[in-house]
Amino acid sequence: MLGQFGTASKPAQTWGNIMPLGTEKTSLLGAAGGGDVVAEILVVAGGGGGGSPYAGVTGGGGGGIVHASEYPLASGSSYGVTVGAGGPGGVPQGNGADSVFDSGGISSTMTAVGGGSGKNYGETGGYPGGSGGGGNGGGAGVGDGTQGNSGLGTGYGNDGGNYYGSGGGGAGGVGANGASGGGGVGAGGAGRLFPNFTSFGVSGYFGGGGAGGYGNDGDSPSAAGGSGGGGSQDGGDDGGNPGTIYTGGGGGATGAWWPGGHDGGAGGKGVVIIRYAGGTIATGGTITASGGFTYHKFESTGTFGT
Repeated sequence: MLGQFGTASKPAQTWGNIMPLGTEKTSLLGAAGGGDVVAEILVVAGGGGGGSPYAGVTGGGGGGIVHASEYPLASGSSYGVTVGAGGPGGVPQGNGADSVFDSGGISSTMTAVGGGSGKNYGETGGYPGGSGGGGNGGGAGVGDGTQGNSGLGTGYGNDGGNYYGSGGGGAGGVGANGASGGGGVGAGGAGRLFPNFTSFGVSGYFGGGGAGGYGNDGDSPSAAGGSGGGGSQDGGDDGGNPGTIYTGGGGGATGAWWPGGHDGGAGGKGVVIIRYAGGTIATGGTITASGGFTYHKFESTGTFGT
């Protein structure tokens, strides 16, 4: 069924009008219970928080993403929408929370997995998540990106980097490695561009990873977060930058050498956006119109009604 509703290589389809489903189209939608309108849906989970404090801490992973370029919506139905919060920075297992577009059916509900937390000082390995947090230590392993396809959508998520100060993974690429012996930092993995949603996120990018950090007596190197809002860590004795809200960006790790209020940045909150051709025929979220399409943006948990 995924092959009929969108793959990583198939761009989102544009429809000239709200399209009643004919016999052929309806036969393709059996797994979702039929439908009257075809929509494009983007589900972005919350990003993981960045690590802190002291030396060689890692960036949070971007929230996992599920994208359906053709999703059948049944008239007169309600769909539950859950928007995942970003994970807190500087705490063990500060993963982001999942976001869900819930059709009430296992085969068509889409779940985006929260981003993996960055590792704090003294922790080794990496926390898994939609995109994994950076792996800490001298090669103890990365945070695995666990986002897969879900319901009728294609999933996006990548691993975090490896070694001290590595970056968290992003929906568009893996996190960069730090340095095996310390002293280096890795950038966050790239976010992923969704061309039909350029009025949202960071010009259409979502799920960027947070950068790693490595304190060095007040003179810390810095690195950028991934495109799509992954928080970067500042140089000097500063806390990590948070992931951008409503993009699922991972939080950046702190650049501080020692505790003192300089925590890793929090992960960015996720978002759910629904797009269909023509005028408004549904309720829920913040509704806008552009270029002959209607958009429903959910910044918090709610209900989408058709």
